[in-house]
Amino acid sequence: MTEKELSKLKEIKNKIKNLNITDFNGSTSAYSINRDEPLSKPPENVEQALSARRLALELSITNLYHKAEWQRYWLRSCLTPKCDFIFNVLKHCGIDREEDIKNLCTNSNEPLWDYVPSKELYLDACIKFLLKRYAICKAIKLSWWKGLILSLFSLRLIFGLLVGFYFVILQSKVWEIVLAISNCKLQYWLGCIIFLSLSYFYLLIECHSEVEQQWKFKRVFLGAFLINLFWSYILALVLVNLLRGFFIQKQLPNFTWHTPFLLFASFVMFLSIFVQHFWQEKTVVEPF
Repeated sequence: MTEKELSKLKEIKNKIKNLNITDFNGSTSAYSINRDEPLSKPPENVEQALSARRLALELSITNLYHKAEWQRYWLRSCLTPKCDFIFNVLKHCGIDREEDIKNLCTNSNEPLWDYVPSKELYLDACIKFLLKRYAICKAIKLSWWKGLILSLFSLRLIFGLLVGFYFVILQSKVWEIVLAISNCKLQYWLGCIIFLSLSYFYLLIECHSEVEQQWKFKRVFLGAFLINLFWSYILALVLVNLLRGFFIQKQLPNFTWHTPFLLFASFVMFLSIFVQHFWQEKTVVEPF
């Protein structure tokens, strides 16, 4: 956004910020928005979005039902992909849809929650929306156990890893290669580093192609990488321990940083990223 566009945006924001409740009343209401009649469709421009947000979050409306309706309207606007462009613009003037969602959902005194049929349905929708954007900390603030469980137990991601393990860990030849490499520390650590690096750079490229905003890029990349890393090592530790007796006669050494499961995990993480890319509709940067 150019300096001229940013200056104009701030001017519009300040103008709407100075409007009071009487400016949104009757046929002469600002930006064709009536405080007593919430819009029936998402905001079409920045002016409508800022006006709706002011009515929902900032101004005091005597009729609590109308206030609740504006809050519900704004919450639904925050959740719909149709408003992505508008919120990308609003981001430049300090308005964050994720913060608005978090503030509405964590304040039980808001009129919204006195009029909606089920608060849990709204909370679930908001948690899923935040997790899709890797705003895990904010999702946990809405409901710590739902946010934590949903962020970790991504079925798409776990399925991709299990498919990767199916092609790797059930092959006796693979076990022989891994065990042989694990006896040579240089080859072992080199293999781990190579597969982790390949996963890292592939995710980097995937994020660059899928995520345009720089502020969101780091969060999505880190979230995708760390969650994949977490589950690949957990599953490798469990599956190697369960299946080792079927493929080798001797017991593996105690599980330390020098045991074969690290190499399994690194390789399968790399493999599972391609499983998700080619076999599923969404990419690895959208595990939720």
